[in-house]
Amino acid sequence: RSQEADIENISVTRSRSRIGSARSRLREDEEYDEPELRTVRQQAAAITTGMISVAVGLACAENFMYVFFLGGSRGNSGAIWQELMILLFRSVFPVHALAAAMQSINMIKKFVEEPQNHIGVGRIILPAVLLHGTFDAILLSITTYIETKYDEFYANGGNDADGLPFNAVALNIVAWTSILGLMAFGFIWFMIQSRRQAKRLALVEIRGNPCDEKPTALVFS
Repeated sequence: RSQEADIENISVTRSRSRIGSARSRLREDEEYDEPELRTVRQQAAAITTGMISVAVGLACAENFMYVFFLGGSRGNSGAIWQELMILLFRSVFPVHALAAAMQSINMIKKFVEEPQNHIGVGRIILPAVLLHGTFDAILLSITTYIETKYDEFYANGGNDADGLPFNAVALNIVAWTSILGLMAFGFIWFMIQSRRQAKRLALVEIRGNPCDEKPTALVFS
């Protein structure tokens, strides 16, 4: 019995020693902060790329819904025409990708450039909301105009053989000019902000990555 007790005590001691060693290694792992091997500009590029990738996936799913689930033309040539027009605008112009890129500017500023700032969600999404909201407002205005013209056309006894109840050339010029102008403005805004941010991130790299140490707010003119 004494020998069995000794063996049991040895087993318990070894188990406790293993548990203690495991806990010690766990504490060491928790205390050890693996250094970030990427530069801050590489981190910024990763954030922008990730956000654009998610936005492109969302745009694909949304356009898929418009084509296969939200159609309601039922053979009406006018409705089919406006659905195809809306689908064309949504497919050709990368509004979701551009909106995500615009959001990434303040995301990078919050989490990479100035970790101790007070940038909130509203400031991050505001440029994208303005861009996407204006884009949707233009499309909605075009659709409303077309529907109103068709309602008046059919109410006055018109039929499809009489042609379109509006000037298609003028409507397309207004629509394309508005959309192209909006996308150009958003792209130019992003490029300007991105270049300014790249210069600030280069300064952060020179001074040291604030994410590797205790973050300190950096103020740039």
